Amino acid sequence: MAAPAAPSSASASASPSIQWILNKVILVSTSCLLGAFFVHWLADHALIWQGPDLPSEAVSNALRYYSYIYHAPRFYGLSLTTLAVSALGAAFAKLVLNPVQGLLFDGGTALLLASAVAVYTSNVLAALRYLPLDRTMPGSPTFNPASLDSFSEVKLTEALQSVAASHMIIAVSLTGVLALQGAQGYAERPDTDKPVRTTPPGPPLAGVNSKGSKAQQYGYHIASLNSLAPSLICSRTAPLIEGRFSLPTCLELSDAEFGAITSAYTVGGLGASLTAGGLVGRWGKRGTAARSAVVLALGAIAVGFGSSFWVLVLGRVLIGMSCGIATVVVPLHLASVAPPAIAGSIGILTQISINVGIFAAQAFSVPFSKPMTGDWRIVQLISAALALVQCATSTLVTEEGRFSKEDVMTSEDEEERAPLAGARASSDEAVPAQRHKRDDDADLDKDGALSVRQVLGSADPAITKPLWTLVAIMLFQQLSGINAVMYYSTSILTAVNPTSAQMVSLFMTLVNLVTTFPAIFLIERVGRRTLLVSSLLLISLSTAVLGWSINTDRFTVASVGIIAFVVSFSLGLGPVPFVLVGEMSQPEAKSATASIAVAVNWLANLAVGLLFLPLRDALARGHDGETGTVFWIFTGCTAVGVIAVTRLLR
Repeated sequence: MAAPAAPSSASASASPSIQWILNKVILVSTSCLLGAFFVHWLADHALIWQGPDLPSEAVSNALRYYSYIYHAPRFYGLSLTTLAVSALGAAFAKLVLNPVQGLLFDGGTALLLASAVAVYTSNVLAALRYLPLDRTMPGSPTFNPASLDSFSEVKLTEALQSVAASHMIIAVSLTGVLALQGAQGYAERPDTDKPVRTTPPGPPLAGVNSKGSKAQQYGYHIASLNSLAPSLICSRTAPLIEGRFSLPTCLELSDAEFGAITSAYTVGGLGASLTAGGLVGRWGKRGTAARSAVVLALGAIAVGFGSSFWVLVLGRVLIGMSCGIATVVVPLHLASVAPPAIAGSIGILTQISINVGIFAAQAFSVPFSKPMTGDWRIVQLISAALALVQCATSTLVTEEGRFSKEDVMTSEDEEERAPLAGARASSDEAVPAQRHKRDDDADLDKDGALSVRQVLGSADPAITKPLWTLVAIMLFQQLSGINAVMYYSTSILTAVNPTSAQMVSLFMTLVNLVTTFPAIFLIERVGRRTLLVSSLLLISLSTAVLGWSINTDRFTVASVGIIAFVVSFSLGLGPVPFVLVGEMSQPEAKSATASIAVAVNWLANLAVGLLFLPLRDALARGHDGETGTVFWIFTGCTAVGVIAVTRLLR
């Protein structure tokens, strides 16, 4: 029996070697590409944050620089192409060799690289061909200003700013690739501080990736309609005509109806999140995952093929129901399979997956939002296809945690997490004995789990303190205003950079994605409380600056304010609440507590989504058209959040 084991061992050791080589190919190729695009900052810095009226000197300098690039030796272009093909090929090879465990990291890498290539070919190359870069002085690549006479000044400015914005988006995409590959190595490193476990790593990590893809769908549908409005609504594009799939290319919708379609997503999510705990108790995590994927596929198909207001509303409600279940189940699943040493880091995968979905929706909207084509439907059908894949892979989800009870929480781990849970820290000795002697044990479900009603009616501090702490944190996450920006970023950013609103929206989602990765390394070193309080404080400051800069038409400051807002959210308030959902509650109350906290999150999400635009317009009318005043509401909410979280997480 020993002889057959050798080939298996050899093949097992060969695969990591191939994976290691492919990882280094991606890292080296991406680093070289990133360096090449950073050089473009020499010209881009004078273009990217300006309004439509560029200084003539900035135009001349940019055209001179791009002329050098346009006339670069052929070797330069071939080198960039080779590096891009190498990185993209290695990413797909890793995904093919390890399709289950590599779905999140390598799939995200391939998505970012493909997006960078798409942005470069569709934006940069198209603009460089439009610009008069081949009209140079004899014998010199210096641009001849006389050649500008035949070009529209507005179109020239738009082309230059499109190139600059695209370069920045590509640079952030490549930075995200480096972060994903680095995070993968960190997440898969052996845990030397704990005894070696004999449980194979495949199934739990497979479940992590399957669950992560469901969180991606949540983020995807937050942003899936954001940049599609100009092509989806007939009044914003062109008369209704027949297009792809013999369906109308656009729909006769008012702004109020479009807002209702957008908000229907949160209505479905709110209702489903309250029942998610009960569904898991009835069907298990595997059965719940499969059924929610089917519901999402039906909803995405309804939106993709819908041609009336009510069909789109129904589709968005179904999508929201599936995503509402995911926002409860995913954090609980990650907490159940994560090694204690990196439990917080693994928990942050929820927010990373959400941000990957947001970026993917924005990226797909760039090529599929052209008016009079009906291509906006493809963005929804992509989600339906992914949902069917999720349904097929739901069998990989484990019903039980990977580690035993002793592995999951040692006495040292409990001491480290005790300050996090507040009441739990002071009652670990007394409360369990009291809890097991309660007279209402008969009210427990057959698996021992408390229902939502039982948790809400409980007088046990070990249950109520984590519940209301999580509710408060989830509430402040939405009252920060982040989803107002994600839902309506194109509209908001038009005031910041009217010539590149869609591209800047895409860049913002990239920043949101990339800046979440530092939290993977910070959460176990700095702590949950410090990350949350720091994030809330920085959001309060950045929204104050953002509101002031929009009101005073300071484009550069407003752009920096938006980026600071997104970065501040991504470092703490974005990922940490979903980590806490899986950590703070008592085992028998975990599902119900998660359902209640996430339902509050969805309810606040709905309120912000419905009230943001009316509040913005009402406050603008009262302040001479100053549309940035609404952000000061978020400033006040997050300032209160700093005080509340500081008191709750002691």
